[in-house]
Order: sequence, then structure tokens, then C-alpha cells
Amino acid sequence: MPEVKQATQRISELDGLRGLAILLVLLDHYLASSLLTGFSHYWQLFFKAFRGGQFGVDLFFVLSGFLIGGILLSSRESPNYFRTFYLRRVHRILPVYYSLVFLYLIACAIFHFFMPQIPTTSADFSHALRYFAFVQNFFWSKTHLEWMLLGVTWSLAIEEQFYLCAPLVIRYVPPRRLLTLLIAVILLAPLLRLLVLLGPVDYQFYASLSTPCRADALALGMLGALAWRSERFHQFLRENPKTPALVLLFFSLALGMLLPGLYKPRGTFIGTVGYSALALFFLALLLFVLVRRESWIAGIMRVKPLRDLGVVSYCVYLIHAPVLRGIHYFLLRDSPRIDDLPAALATILSVFVTLGIAALSWHFMEKPLLKRGHRFVY
Repeated sequence: MPEVKQATQRISELDGLRGLAILLVLLDHYLASSLLTGFSHYWQLFFKAFRGGQFGVDLFFVLSGFLIGGILLSSRESPNYFRTFYLRRVHRILPVYYSLVFLYLIACAIFHFFMPQIPTTSADFSHALRYFAFVQNFFWSKTHLEWMLLGVTWSLAIEEQFYLCAPLVIRYVPPRRLLTLLIAVILLAPLLRLLVLLGPVDYQFYASLSTPCRADALALGMLGALAWRSERFHQFLRENPKTPALVLLFFSLALGMLLPGLYKPRGTFIGTVGYSALALFFLALLLFVLVRRESWIAGIMRVKPLRDLGVVSYCVYLIHAPVLRGIHYFLLRDSPRIDDLPAALATILSVFVTLGIAALSWHFMEKPLLKRGHRFVY
């Protein structure tokens, strides 16, 4: 049985889970979301099955809740609690993210003055203010270029808003009341999504993109971190060693039954129970690989390519869509597709370019900045 203190240390299985999350996202955007008109009906169904990769974002949310919640719980009494947490987050998040936003503005300027065939407006520039403030998930009105290059950052905005709230909650809410608060958030989030979906059509996107509506995944991750630090939880696992596998099996079967409804984005079904079911499954998976590290599932999470992908997943997530769309446009003058050889090769090239840029970003920017950020101690 792993020691409780391990939750604050780097665990290889969690890097594998990050790798799984970003792999799911890549499968969705690079395969399922590409144009497939050149394929037969059955091949189109096969590739569209990878639309389930969109749920990789839910895994990221659960991981964030678990990891950030764990860090904050371990240091909640520290005199440097807020200062250290936010300085470390600044070093981790802002350099790569703001580099992308600045590159977006540069691209807008180049297109505006030198490539009029790619139309740009003043909105392309003015909307950037939302991204600097991490509030882009509260706005659906986006320009075409903005959505193509920065659309995926809605989930990062949710993460940043979570970083603002979580330290205050964990610092000032006693552990027993924290448990009650987390359970309340988990139960209320799907109800809030339902209310949003029953409201005006123009605001229904909040059910998928707003922090209050997606807070259950983050709260479940924090609940997992709270349990992981409880000796009673570990004692229960020692007395009931089969429970993690049974729980994972239950949520796997439940998710399998819910899959048809989950493939209808922003529908009432996914808005009420779908996101919550996904978060519960991913939390069960996370705890299983931590508890049963000898299992074949945990072994997969320790596979080096998957762990390496997890290490660079942040940059990969931010740039994979702009790289894919940019390469397809400038090489083929077309939207991303994979239904002929040139288009398939362009997509493969996009994968290598994305991973190459992410590796360079990790070695020359992110890793040194992380090391610098960890000079600040709790």
C-alpha cells in the first residue's frame, strides 16, 4: 500500500495519466474532428468514434483537482502558503500561455497587413484582452481566427479560475467542512448545468465552458486528494483490497452504458449526468493506479512514451490545434482532413511539429522555469 505522503511527490503513473489525457485530445482533434468526406460511411464512423477523445479534458480537470488539492492540503498551515503557490503557478503557466497569445496577436497583424486573403477585424485584436485575463470561457462570440488559434484555451481559463478559489477554500475551511463543501459542489454542478441548458439558447454554452458548471470534476479530484491523505481511507483499502478494482469496474460499465448519450455534445444528457459520470470514472482510474501499482493498468501508465507525452502535455495542448490548422492551410490551402495521402501526411507532420515544439519548450523554457519556481518553498 503506498504511503500517504507520496501524493505530494512526483508519481510516474500520474505522468502517464496526463499522457493519456492529451492523447485522447489529439485523437479527437487530429482524427475525429478532421474532414472525412473522402472515406466510406463505415470508415467515417470508425474515425468519429475518436470523438470520445474530447473527454481527455475531464481527466485533466480531475488530475488538477487531485494534484493542486494535494499540494494545498499538505501546506495549508505554511506561512508562505499563498506566496509560494501563486509564484509557482506563475512560473508554470504564464510563460508558455502568454507566448501563445502574443504569437496570436503577431499572426493577426501579419494577416491584416500582408495576407488580406485571411480576413481579420478589430475584434481579432480586442478579444485578446479576454485571454490575458483568463476569462475567455465566459464569451462565446469569437472570431474565426481567434477560435482556430486560441479556442482550446477555454479549459485553461477554468483551471486558472480554480487556482484563484482553491487556495482560499483549503486555507480557511476546516477539513470536515471541506468534505461537506466538496460533496455539495459535486452534487450541485450537474443541477446548475441543467438549469443553464433549460435557459436561453445564447447562454447554454456556459454548461460546458463555465467554471461553476464544470467544478464537479475539480471537486472530485480534490475529494480524492483529501481521501488520499486520510489514514482511515488507507486502512479501509488494506482491509478491502478488492474495492478499487470493483469501483473501477462499476464506473467502467456505467460509462459504457452512457456512451451513446455522451457523444451528443452540450446536450441535456451530458449536461446533467455525463460530465459527472466521466469525472467519477477518471477519479476511480486515478485512485486505482495509485493503489494497485502492480496492475497492468498502472503498468501502462508507466510506459515511457506515455509518461514522456504527459511531461510535455501542457504545451502540446496549447499548440496542437494551431499547428494542425496552420500546416493544412499553408501546405494544402484547406481545413484539416485525413481522407487522401497529402492530407494524411500533413496531419502526421503536424504531430511531429507539435511534439517537437513541445519538447523544445519543455527543455528550454518550462523545465528551467519550474526549477526556478520551486526555489520558493512552503
